[in-house]
Amino acid sequence: MAVSKAIDKPDAAIRGVRHVHSSKLHRVYEVVLSDGRTLELVMPPPSMLRLLRSERQIINSEAVVVQWLSTLPSEGSPTNPGSTQEKEDSSLDRAEGETSRSSGTSSQQRAAERGFPDHKSALLRLLPILVSRSGDGADLGAPYSIYEPRGGAPIASQPQPLTKHQRAEIDFQLGRLTRQFAEIKSPTGRFGHAVSVIAHKTPTHTKHGSRQPSPSSSGPVGGSRTWSAAFHLMFEGVLRDAEDMAIMLAYPIVRKHLVRLSYLLDEVTVPSLVFVDGMDDDNVLVASLPTRSSGPQGGQDSGRDSPDSDHDSSDKEEDKEKEENASAIDDAVQEDDQPSPTTKSSIKIAGLRDWSNGVFGDPLFAIAFSDNPSKELLDGFYGTTTGERSPMPNSELTASTKTRLLLYQAYHATVSIVTEFYRPWSESTTRELTARRKLTEALMKLEDVDDDLKGLRHRRPSGEMSPAKKLKPDEKERSSSSRRHARDVE
Repeated sequence: MAVSKAIDKPDAAIRGVRHVHSSKLHRVYEVVLSDGRTLELVMPPPSMLRLLRSERQIINSEAVVVQWLSTLPSEGSPTNPGSTQEKEDSSLDRAEGETSRSSGTSSQQRAAERGFPDHKSALLRLLPILVSRSGDGADLGAPYSIYEPRGGAPIASQPQPLTKHQRAEIDFQLGRLTRQFAEIKSPTGRFGHAVSVIAHKTPTHTKHGSRQPSPSSSGPVGGSRTWSAAFHLMFEGVLRDAEDMAIMLAYPIVRKHLVRLSYLLDEVTVPSLVFVDGMDDDNVLVASLPTRSSGPQGGQDSGRDSPDSDHDSSDKEEDKEKEENASAIDDAVQEDDQPSPTTKSSIKIAGLRDWSNGVFGDPLFAIAFSDNPSKELLDGFYGTTTGERSPMPNSELTASTKTRLLLYQAYHATVSIVTEFYRPWSESTTRELTARRKLTEALMKLEDVDDDLKGLRHRRPSGEMSPAKKLKPDEKERSSSSRRHARDVE
């Protein structure tokens, strides 16, 4: 079995395999080993499931992104490949020191931590460790990846909804985490799906030495020169998905706005890393940290039931590992209002369920920014990366920024509509109607955006004549003479 070959310890054996329920597309299996470790086998969705163009390489995309993030030191400085990017970096708040504590789980991880400048070493503790991958599916009949997970469970699958305080706590962490990811720049200076940009710069190979297939469905190999071109390709791909299913959409209007407002997208000159669904509740993994007064008690809820087995010693090892992970998570996602010693628990981000949806482009392209983001999320994003709370500056929401957000809202709403047609399930109609309302709202606001000015044109008061219908001076004179002649005749 592929998992057996991937185990680096000859004395470790597989104790159990269990399918993990997930709202994401890929299939995930939890593999418990005799040495106490837990691995995750990730495979593509079932073949009968209809996928959008951008979803056809999710297994390869996730592996490429995770591997690249964990091996940045070998590429030199990942955040400053050019003077333009250096200029952009100076506009973002930088942490003053690099996290000194290493989780020490593998040499790959320790090397990767050296690749993230300043505070970004902490981000590595949120990454799963890529153990093995196969793009040709020779072992299991389909592409697969094997990871050593970080623990935690999606927010959407928590047994109890987050409290108001926990929601605010997580939103602030997510905003700051998104800001930290945005400081990681494209290694080639190009825009587009991360897998296309990264795979072009660093061709990946299977363990048998064959080159991985090019993810053509994720955009042009190597990415695009401008953000407007990359965004246009992504949006056009979704529109073609919709046309394939004969979905009723305002295709001409959408394409018109994409063409006439592309100059606003080109204001984004530095391709920053953003995970489009990186703040969604079904993708964000969280873990509950135990009380400080009583000490760690293995309070991290993984949200998974381990296979039936009698291994008390393994349980102790797992509890110890959970305590270490909890400590690492606490360091990785610090807060300025840390819980008091009497607080029963504090919830922290443990990672992402799916790392495949990465894009080099505008950080505001994340779905959360187009869906009424909370004040805490915006404070975390626009504040400093050291954790200081800072209100969102008004200068960030210029007319051009608002317009870009409207274009992103239209894109995300279109994706939601098309997805409901491709994979309908419970309450699909409700979600489709909600997405259609968001799309209509965005398109109506885009109609008010001027073609060549960075501002909004106001609608004319009711009853005011259109400029196109107003008479010229000589026409006014002729019209006045005609009216006087008509009165004389009467």
